[in-house]
Amino acid sequence: MKKTGIRMLIWALICSVALAATAVTAHADEIVPDRYEIAYYAGESDFSLYIDKEGKLYSSGNNGSGQLGRGNAGTEARIVPAQILDGVKEVKTGREGFALALKTDGTVYAWGNNQYGQLGNGAGFSSEAAYNATPAKVELPEKIKSVAAGARNSFALTENGDVYSWGSNQHGQLGTGGETGRQEVEGTPVKLARENFGGEAVEEIACTEYAAFARTASGSVYSWGRNQHGQLGSGNEDVAYKAVTPQKTSLENVTKISARSTTAMALAGGEVYAWGQNNFYQLGIGEADGMQYSATPVKVDKFYSPNGEEESVTAADILCGGITNFVISAEGDVYSFGSGGDGKSGFPLSSLGESAPVSLNNVLRPVRITFYEPRSIYDITENNKTEFQGSLPVDTATPAQVKITAGIGSSGDRTFCLDENGKMWSWGNNKNGLTASGDITNCTVPVRATLYRNSNYDKTVEQKNYLLKPAIALIIIFGLGAAGLIYLEIKKRIGRKRALAEQK
Repeated sequence: MKKTGIRMLIWALICSVALAATAVTAHADEIVPDRYEIAYYAGESDFSLYIDKEGKLYSSGNNGSGQLGRGNAGTEARIVPAQILDGVKEVKTGREGFALALKTDGTVYAWGNNQYGQLGNGAGFSSEAAYNATPAKVELPEKIKSVAAGARNSFALTENGDVYSWGSNQHGQLGTGGETGRQEVEGTPVKLARENFGGEAVEEIACTEYAAFARTASGSVYSWGRNQHGQLGSGNEDVAYKAVTPQKTSLENVTKISARSTTAMALAGGEVYAWGQNNFYQLGIGEADGMQYSATPVKVDKFYSPNGEEESVTAADILCGGITNFVISAEGDVYSFGSGGDGKSGFPLSSLGESAPVSLNNVLRPVRITFYEPRSIYDITENNKTEFQGSLPVDTATPAQVKITAGIGSSGDRTFCLDENGKMWSWGNNKNGLTASGDITNCTVPVRATLYRNSNYDKTVEQKNYLLKPAIALIIIFGLGAAGLIYLEIKKRIGRKRALAEQK
C-alpha cells in the first residue's frame, strides 16, 4: 500500500510539472506570441505586406489596384492582415500599387496595378485601370536571388548575377536602351547585358521611383533612369537627363545600396553616402545652404545623441525610406534623419534636447533612436490591464538595450528593423494599423512588430500550430518521468533477485 502510494505521488508530481510546463510554454508569448511574429516587411504609404517566420505572406491596407493580392480590388482599407502566399522569403512593393514576392524556390510572383506591364505577364500599356488581384508567377528563365520595384517597373536579380527588368520605360528606368515615353513598356522580363556592368556579376539591385541602381561584385555602383533630383548620383546636374543604360558612378568598394522615392544611399568601409532629393533634409548633411538635391554622393559624417551631443559612428547597415533614412551602427544603434512627423523618425521631436539638429518636423542630421522595454500584447488586451489601454506597447520610462542588426524595410512613413535575437521592431505612421504595433496609435518610438490585432480589430488572423511546443514539452516530460519509473522498477527487481540469491 505504501509503495503504491509512493508511485502515485511520483506520477502526481510528474503530471503537475508537465501541466505547469505546458502552461508556461503556452504563454511563452511574453511580448509577441510566436504565431504573430514578423520576419520581413515591405510597403507603401497606404498598404503593407508582412512575412512571418514560417514564410507566410500577409497583406493589409488599401486595395484599390488589387495590391493586397486577395483576389479582388476595392477602395475600403483592409485592416486585418490576411494570408495570400506560402514559402515567401522576400517581398517588394511599387509606389503605384503593385507587389513582387520572391519564394524560397527562386520563383517570383506579382500582383496589383499592371497599367505599365509591371507584373511581367505580357500585358502592354493600358490607358485604362489594369490590374491583377491574384499573385501570378512571372516567367523567368533563371533562379532568382532578389527583386526590386520602382513606381511602374520591376527588376529581378538572378543567382548568377544577371539582371532582368520589365514594366514602364518612360524615363529609361529599365536600362535596356530601348525607346522612352509614357507608353513604352516591356510586358515580359528583358535581360540586361552584363557588359553594361563592366562585365561583372551584379550582387544587389535597388530602385527609386524612376531610377535604378546595381552594385557589382567589385563594389562598383551603376545607375540608370531619370535624373530629375540628381538621383542617378553621377554628378550630372541636368535634371532633364535620362540614362537609358547603366552608367558607372564614382562610388567604389560599396557593400550595400538602398534607395527609395527620389533618394539613394550607399555603404562603403563603414561610411555612408547619400544623394538625390533633399527637401526633407533626408541626405543627412544639415541645412547645407538650402540644398534641394545633390547629384553627387555626399558623405553623411555627423551623428548625434538625442541630447544633441556628437557621437562617433561606424556604419554597419543602411536603410533608405526616401523621405526618412536610417543608419545602423556597428554597435547596433539606429540613427534617423529626414522627415520626422507621425513618428517617422522613431522618436518624438519634442523629446530631443535643444541642441539636437532639428528644424520644424525635420531631422537635419542623423540622431540616435532610443528603444524602450516592450510590454506584453496580452497585458494590454487579453488580460485587460486598463492602465495600458490606448498607449504604446512599450514602457517609455524604461530604456532597453536593443541591438539592431539589420534594416528590413521602410516606406518612409513606417520602418521595420531586426534585432540580434531575430525580433522585429517598427515605428512610424500607424494608419490602419500598418506599422503592426497591435493597435492604431502612431508609433512615435519603436515597438515590437506583430500581426496580432487587439480589441480595436476583429482578431481573425490565421491560427497556427500554437500548441505544438506545449505538446512537445509535455511528451518530453512524460517520457522522462516514465523512464525514471522504469529505472526505479528495474533497480527494485535487480535488488530482489540479489536478495533471493543471497538467501540461497
